[in-house]
Amino acid sequence: MKSSEEKSLRYVLRHYKPGTFDTRRAIRKFELRRQGHTLHRTILMWVLGVAAIALFVYGLYGWFSTAEKVEPWTQLTAANHTETYVLPDSSRVTLYPESTLRYQKGKFGRRERSVLVSGKAYFRVNPDPACPFRVTGRYGTVRVLGTAFEFDEMSREGETVVYVTEGRVAFAVKETFGGIFLYPGMAASLKDGAGMPEEMYPDVPNPAAWATGTFVYENTPLEEVLRELSAYYGVRLSSEDTGKMLTAEFDTDEGVDGIVALIEQSLGTHINKE
Repeated sequence: MKSSEEKSLRYVLRHYKPGTFDTRRAIRKFELRRQGHTLHRTILMWVLGVAAIALFVYGLYGWFSTAEKVEPWTQLTAANHTETYVLPDSSRVTLYPESTLRYQKGKFGRRERSVLVSGKAYFRVNPDPACPFRVTGRYGTVRVLGTAFEFDEMSREGETVVYVTEGRVAFAVKETFGGIFLYPGMAASLKDGAGMPEEMYPDVPNPAAWATGTFVYENTPLEEVLRELSAYYGVRLSSEDTGKMLTAEFDTDEGVDGIVALIEQSLGTHINKE
């Protein structure tokens, strides 16, 4: 016999004694047991097969679902001159030449309004306490609720500089929380590899004049005013009355000659232009 069960059955039949063992009943029971094992194995294999097919189909469904959920990126650019764009939440961004901004339109506004910046950009963010606005560059991240500020990774090599004109921003290392808070007129710099931004004085009184279109001076030393105007218009301005203070507001469109004439009239001084 091939199996151990069949050998056991032959042993029982050889030692059978009348009145103590029913041979036919034993054979029937043995056959039913063997059929039961066969049926059990068949059902088990069927269940495993169905489960494998279901797992395969579920995997395909998950893959296709994930593929369908990949959001395309929208890219805004500025080539040779500044460009101003309106974002889906009606916030406005002005890009400095050779700068770009990217965001995923389908995800923008879900819990957070998130954009990626390369270069320099000025933001005027619509307030929305339920949905913070986040700007991320190579080194730093800025989070705001509603404010106006400049995000600059172009002017200084290996640094992110943030300058605030309205409201309040939280400035931190990229992909981290915490950091420092900045208020109107404040600026901070984050160097590549640093663990925390450091507060700094802006190089000029109006770092974001290129985007706002205005120069605002409040009791500002004339020397600082002339230094900013010289850098902005690409000229060299000087005056012997460097101790005088200026409080005024000018549009950048007025041009350097128009602004210089107004300053001379206001302060009763003479400004040299080279």
